[in-house]
Amino acid sequence: MLASTLERMPLGLRPFGPTRSGMKTLLIDAPPRRIVSSTLTLLAGGEGTALSALGYHRVDATQIDVDLPFGFVLDGEHFPPGSYHVRSGTPVSFLRA
Repeated sequence: MLASTLERMPLGLRPFGPTRSGMKTLLIDAPPRRIVSSTLTLLAGGEGTALSALGYHRVDATQIDVDLPFGFVLDGEHFPPGSYHVRSGTPVSFLRA
């Protein structure tokens, strides 16, 4: 699972498909099927029923509930196994000097 509220990704990558606002997710069924041949299509924002049939799903969501049997690492911080509720928060503004 990959989720982001970014409207533009680095290097012009578009794993979530067309550019749009809000929380976007890319869900990949396990085990991934044809991952090597699908990677370029996924990163370029390609769409189609073929990707969905292979287990690659793009979903727009306002919130996601995830039950994880194993811990995970997010931005270098380790989180324990458990149930997590993910939602968009208040937008952050960055200051430039």
